[in-house]
Amino acid sequence: MLQLVPSAMILLFLALVLAVLLGAGWFIYGVARGVPYWRAGLPLTCALAVYGVLLLAGSATSSERRVPLGTSLCFDDWCVSVTGVQQTPTPAAEGTVTADLRVFSDAKRVSQHGSGPRVFLIDDRRRWFEATVRPGDTPLDAELGPGEAFATRVHARVPPGTRIVAVRVWEGGWLDRLVPFDEESPFHGKTFYEV
Repeated sequence: MLQLVPSAMILLFLALVLAVLLGAGWFIYGVARGVPYWRAGLPLTCALAVYGVLLLAGSATSSERRVPLGTSLCFDDWCVSVTGVQQTPTPAAEGTVTADLRVFSDAKRVSQHGSGPRVFLIDDRRRWFEATVRPGDTPLDAELGPGEAFATRVHARVPPGTRIVAVRVWEGGWLDRLVPFDEESPFHGKTFYEV
C-alpha cells in the first residue's frame, strides 16, 4: 500500500500557513505603525521563501511512478486499487474503456468519503480521458465506514484505435496542490497504474 501524502507534510504545511499568516499580520501591524515596507514585510517574505523552497524541493526530488494493477494507493485513510481495465477493440468507431476499482477505508474509527476522486485513462499518445461512473455503479465518493470497502467501475469513451496504457487516480481538492511534497503539488512526479 502506497501512502501518497505523508502526514508529516500536512503538519509542515499547516505550520507554513501559520507562519505566513503571522508574517502578514506583522506586515499590517508594522505598516500601520510607520515601519518601512521592506522591514515590515521581512517575516512574510521569509515565510513565503521557505514555502517556495520546500515546494520546489518536493518537486525536484520526486519522480513519476508506475505501479501494477492491484496496488493500493492511499490518500490519507481513503484508499483505492485499480484491479482491471477492459477495452473493447474499436478500429473504426468510438469505443468504451472500463476500469474496475476497489475503494476502501483504512480508517479505524470514523466514516469518510473521497474528496472529489477522479479517474483518468491515458493512451499511448499521452491523451487523458476522464472516466466516470454510470447509473447503477457505486459513486467513487460514497460513504465508507471504518474498514469498509466496495467495488465499482468507471467508463470512458475513447476515439477509434485508442490503446490505454495507464490509469491515474486523483483524490483531493485544490488545497492539496499547495502542500509541499504532495503528489498534486506543481511539477511533482505522479503515480500511474500500468496497464
